[in-house]
This record gives sequence, structure tokens and C-alpha cells, in this order.
Amino acid sequence: MESKSNSEYHTRLYCFAGTCRCSFKKEPRMGRAAGINLAPAATGAAIATTKALPQYAGKFDGIAVRVPVPVGSISDITFIAERPTTIEEINQVLIDESKTDRYKRC
Repeated sequence: MESKSNSEYHTRLYCFAGTCRCSFKKEPRMGRAAGINLAPAATGAAIATTKALPQYAGKFDGIAVRVPVPVGSISDITFIAERPTTIEEINQVLIDESKTDRYKRC
């Protein structure tokens, strides 16, 4: 899929898990009671995205937040299009991309 946007931003909310550490020397804010607080966290998703899709280098950034729920996650990707577009056009791009070889194993 060709990049047709000026910038993208990825927000990922995910559950606090038993494997998450509650004490971080490099990030003291992470030492809060994770089971009852929203905790900002670093994410490698933006870096991984630009490695997999180099056309997004310099355009893609993101943030992760650990949330006090037993299970689950949600991702949101927001972008600014280079030109006027419609919801239907964006949905069609996503539908077309989902049919490529990249996603046949999913």
C-alpha cells in the first residue's frame, strides 16, 4: 500500500499483565500501582511499522498505555491524508490491502 498521507499516529491501549514489571528504574512513573492506574509505556510498534513499511519512515509515531483491565487491547491509527478523501475510499483501500498475499495467513 502506497503512503498517501502526511503523517500517521498509532495509539495502543493494552491490559496490564502479570508479566509487566511494576518498578522501572529508567521510568519511575511506571512504578505506580499498575492495577488501578493508566500507565504510559514505550511502544516498538511505530519503529516496527517503519521497518516493515519504509514508505512511512519519518511519518509514523505512536504511544502505548497500560490499562487496568484483566484482558484485551485496542489499537487506533490516525492519519492526515494528502488530499480530500471519503470514508468509503479509505475503507476500500483497507479491504483491498486485506486481500493481498501479506494477509492470506491471517
